[in-house]
Amino acid sequence: MELRKNTAIVTTTHTTKSYSDFSAAAETNEIELFTLPTKSSLLFVETELLEGFSLPNSQAILTLTDSLIAGKNLSSMGSVYHKESLVSNPKLYAPNTDTVGVWSISGSMNVTRYVLAGCGTQSAGLSFGGDTGPDVSDTEEYDGSSWTVVNSLNAIKSRLAGAGIQSAGLSFGGSASSVVSNATEEYDGTCWTNVNTLNTARDYLAGCGIQSAALSFGGYSGGSVATTEEYDGTSWAASNNLNLARDALLGYGTQSAGLSCGGNGSLSTTEEYDGTSWTTVNSMNLGRYRGSGCGTQSAGLSFGGDDYPISAEEYDGTNWVVVNSLNVSKLFMSGCGTQTAGLAFGGTVSNTGTDTEQYNYVAPSFDIKATLTSTGKGYWTVGGDMNHMMQLFGMCGTQTSSVRFCGSNQHGSTGNNTDSTEEYNGTAWTDSNNVNLGKYAVGGTGTQTAALKFGGYNYTDVTEEYDGTCWTTVNAMNYSPSGPMGCGTQTATLAFGGYNSSYLATTEEYDGTSWVTVNDALSDRVSGVLFGVQTNGVLFGGGTSENSVVTEEYDGTNWIASNNLNIARQSPSGCGLQTAGLCSGGADSYNTNMKKSCEQYDGVWVMSEDMLSVNYRHGGCGTQTAGLVAGGTTQSGSGLYSVSGATEHYDKDTAADLDELTSGSIKFKLKYIEYQ
Repeated sequence: MELRKNTAIVTTTHTTKSYSDFSAAAETNEIELFTLPTKSSLLFVETELLEGFSLPNSQAILTLTDSLIAGKNLSSMGSVYHKESLVSNPKLYAPNTDTVGVWSISGSMNVTRYVLAGCGTQSAGLSFGGDTGPDVSDTEEYDGSSWTVVNSLNAIKSRLAGAGIQSAGLSFGGSASSVVSNATEEYDGTCWTNVNTLNTARDYLAGCGIQSAALSFGGYSGGSVATTEEYDGTSWAASNNLNLARDALLGYGTQSAGLSCGGNGSLSTTEEYDGTSWTTVNSMNLGRYRGSGCGTQSAGLSFGGDDYPISAEEYDGTNWVVVNSLNVSKLFMSGCGTQTAGLAFGGTVSNTGTDTEQYNYVAPSFDIKATLTSTGKGYWTVGGDMNHMMQLFGMCGTQTSSVRFCGSNQHGSTGNNTDSTEEYNGTAWTDSNNVNLGKYAVGGTGTQTAALKFGGYNYTDVTEEYDGTCWTTVNAMNYSPSGPMGCGTQTATLAFGGYNSSYLATTEEYDGTSWVTVNDALSDRVSGVLFGVQTNGVLFGGGTSENSVVTEEYDGTNWIASNNLNIARQSPSGCGLQTAGLCSGGADSYNTNMKKSCEQYDGVWVMSEDMLSVNYRHGGCGTQTAGLVAGGTTQSGSGLYSVSGATEHYDKDTAADLDELTSGSIKFKLKYIEYQ
């Protein structure tokens, strides 16, 4: 696209939508804002939210999406999250103006089968042979919408290959009752006729071309073979072999420009045939076999098969690109047609199929839609003070039934170890029996009546269980961390990281009896938070020499990078689950820029309501909608720091009902540029 040879036209328009526009959109609360030109001259689009509104006792979430195909959002313009008033920066993006291939369900075959063969076009296809339990010889013709049973092959067989068109088809190779065949048959639009056989009998082979100029390659005959043969309408002649012997491969193209790809063992290998020899070219993105394909050497389409029975890829003569998937997962299917008008039929995954799907290119249509949703607005209130001012302690439970243990009651870069325990009932704290080994910077998980304490200053592996009354020392950790993080229950705990001469990424799981070391996290850190359960945890905050915004999720086996915090924090608190968490407070570093800001997590961090006071090194527990923080270090003035015993509750209102809102509006601006 050379813009200096064209004229750019800038169009700006506005639209205003009210609450009632969204509430009238039934359950989706989605409305169309703008419809853009449906032509390839569109260069880029800019949307801007000019004026917002407030939702009473609620957090408004506005999502803008552009749609390339009706009903399917392909490119997200992002979400705008705000506490009360919606504001937005311009969103710039370049839409894909190319046509897009899409699969759609069509008329089913009359005979269920797999490992069949086919040839023809999307509007005039032919299917033959296959396996339904026994091998079959059934033949069907496709007219673009439905299948009709016609005269059968002369020989019953499956695992065969085909070439040609509906009125001039070719069947070759295959097997019946495990006996490999070299039989070849020609179809004239009415009947099949036996003709000269292949030189090498084989099944699970591939083929392409037309009835008078066909190509067969690969297959199985006591083992994978690289055999290639050409058919001239009368007889088969041997040609140069594939570079890689394989069976259950995919193939399409012509006799002088063939393409082979995939093969048994989930190969991604691709080779091109020039009428004489094969050349290895760029591999598919996904290794597959027992799938099918259609098209030409320079415009091919591969789909289905092991190990990706629903995926599809296009080939442009140089590179492969993954495209829209099939609607139904299948392997052992057949296909015909072109890259822009393909046909897939038959096959199996768990059952033999009659499924038929068409692949067609659809011209893009552009529109921009807005979806308005609402979540409850959160707020913080004062709870009962702890009996002991404390920081760097362990804490677990719920907002109305929690336990706090160990910690330090001295402010400083290091503290003093304490062994106290307190229980909270939602209103007041009550002292309970002390732990056996008092430490600060401990990890804690569980509930008020079944808690777990582990690690602590100065590098201890001691673990203790609490039954609501007393603490009991149990099996020690495999490592000795100061400041470990943890989540889960007393019988299923996940512990991570901390410090022991260096920052740690070590992860351990506790099953109520013993600790087992599992896969390390992606990053080492101390002074962070881990919430969730043993098999679904979220790790964030803290860091090493610098605080980190990095967030990781644990799936029970591995750690996976997730979306970053909005603000880097040392020693915040956290609570909740992997799908609904809360992060509160923290600091930039030791006694530097303490925070009262909070963030909510549902896979993405969103700024939430501030705590009542700045705080870090505090404890937290509960849920995203009923959280609890207590203790920590606060700042009352410049250089004035103190250990706290204060408690705060976090609660969240029920979401506002958009259907009941009758006033207020949002104003959007749209600007798009096209060229002529």
